Amino acid sequence: LTCQSLSGFKNHIIATNILRTMDGSALEEMQDRMVKWSTQHGHYEEPTTWDVLDEDQDAGEYELLDTPGPIVDTMPMGEVFMIYKTDSIYMMNYIGTPYIFSFKALDPDTGILAKGAVAEFPGGHFFVSFADCYVNNGQSVVPILTGKVRDEMFDNLNGDHYDRIFCVTQPHYNEIWACYPTSSSDYCDRAMVWNYKENTFTFRDLPNITDAKLGVAPVRLTTEQDVTWDDIDPNPSVPDVPWDSLTTMKWGTI
Repeated sequence: LTCQSLSGFKNHIIATNILRTMDGSALEEMQDRMVKWSTQHGHYEEPTTWDVLDEDQDAGEYELLDTPGPIVDTMPMGEVFMIYKTDSIYMMNYIGTPYIFSFKALDPDTGILAKGAVAEFPGGHFFVSFADCYVNNGQSVVPILTGKVRDEMFDNLNGDHYDRIFCVTQPHYNEIWACYPTSSSDYCDRAMVWNYKENTFTFRDLPNITDAKLGVAPVRLTTEQDVTWDDIDPNPSVPDVPWDSLTTMKWGTI
């Protein structure tokens, strides 16, 4: 058994998109609706088994057969583990022995567009579906785009590379970026930016990227020794800008 996705939840490891290779043959079976979990494990330790037939351990599996779509992505939300399929969203709850986890469809009609097209923020999960962007707060799934924003994003989306869409949260500015390739690009060259605090939308051009992560920007030193704050250029694209004039910058952020 191999899998395409692993996530941690409680003291278990959750595996989805499982590829089963038959012993002694070249036959393969993609179990893209199967959820498997390991037995409980300690911190920094591997689980002792994934054997679902071992009655002395907590490993198990469950197949989400109520909807035909495959599992695309997963993400914890507090005490609930969210499972996003192409056509539905499921909630996975810890209930203890003997079943360990229970499964319930949160929305049987709305799915996610691509792996990575979901991001966590204080209100729950933001994700990109096939014709809109949604917020999942754990109780309901609500579309959020206005008509003009929806048309601007999805009318210009490169349908051949929709699977390269990804979302990233910028908490310092209360923003989520839904990055996608336009019809003229193979990689993400544009982002729909949603400010979840103000509920506003903007668009931003990107330099053909495949992923984005938060981090601290490196300081650009002008000399090797005896560097003062005045010697460091905070914004090389705008020369001669002193530090104390940058009132919009969040220090220590990207």
